[in-house]
Amino acid sequence: MLPGSPPRPEWRCVATTPWLTAAAGAVGGRAALRPLGAFLGATWRLPSWVPTSSARHTLSPLLPRSSELARVVRALHGRMVVVNLSPVAQCPRADAALVRGLVGAAIDGLPPSPWPAGPWPDPRARGSATWPRDSRTAYAQVLAHAWLRAHDPDRAFRSTGTAAVALYEGPPSISMFGDGAEHTADVRAEIVRRLPARALDLPRVVATVPYQLVVVAARGDATSGRLLERDVPAVLAAGRALATPGSVAPAAPSPPWFLGTALVPDPVVVAAMDGASRLGWAARTGRAGHRDAYWHPEAWARFLEPGRTLGCVTAATVGRSAPSGRRSDGVLGPGYDRVVERGLCVPPAYALVDCIGTLGVNVVRL
Repeated sequence: MLPGSPPRPEWRCVATTPWLTAAAGAVGGRAALRPLGAFLGATWRLPSWVPTSSARHTLSPLLPRSSELARVVRALHGRMVVVNLSPVAQCPRADAALVRGLVGAAIDGLPPSPWPAGPWPDPRARGSATWPRDSRTAYAQVLAHAWLRAHDPDRAFRSTGTAAVALYEGPPSISMFGDGAEHTADVRAEIVRRLPARALDLPRVVATVPYQLVVVAARGDATSGRLLERDVPAVLAAGRALATPGSVAPAAPSPPWFLGTALVPDPVVVAAMDGASRLGWAARTGRAGHRDAYWHPEAWARFLEPGRTLGCVTAATVGRSAPSGRRSDGVLGPGYDRVVERGLCVPPAYALVDCIGTLGVNVVRL
């Protein structure tokens, strides 16, 4: 899938390790599991469907459009370049330790638990956990024992001698802020605290994107790229993994994995909205019988004059400036001073989207 194209409605593999086998040694073998360490220490620019740059601007064919809006969008082709600095995400420390333990369980099996019998809190609640330098492997095994006790009480999971770790991106849910049930009080507080303030008349569009860090245990004769690209996404979508995404509540509310803001093309936004959100988005952008209160095409008309150029627009340059308080050419709505070239309104055919990534750890045995 190319950045800027509508996200697919299924889980897709974003990154993966090579296959690790029993010959590689136990979890403590640093040299043998070097690819795993590199993977867990890597950084990813997410979501994968956010374009890095775009000079061709299109409106979604799923919604009607006015002739004025279509004219402005066509005229901005090649004159306006939208640039995104996508959020950068890295595997949390506690999750990395858990994955190491689960990989060891998949390859070599787990030794007897080094932790006394009894209830153990959800490993994901130990986000700031640290461990002594000489007990890193034991700590990973403790987390793996706890995770498997919580998600595999029947002890159906057995080592297979071969494993890989892959990061999967799920289908996003995009809505106007407050329209979706997934916008809990904790998420709202994180958005307000960690993201910059917006102009009062500019609503927030929020994309919630689920991710799964999956330990794939498979027989050595069954390992292939097709297994990771086709079979594992089908298992996640069907809810046949050990921890079905969204079915197991953590012991404590987990903060978002990453938060960031990007300018997302209109076709991507509309494709990821449900019916109610799509109707609200159409009304806000002037495509449902209402006046445009988001893009304000009349504010971009000055860039259609001969010799005028626009250059690059980033998420940091929109949504910050305030309207002058006067009317422009008798048109209802906020006025725009000449010094405000951009900064109040979002460029036509894009949405200023707050991207929220959530991360879970899972095991799939094939």
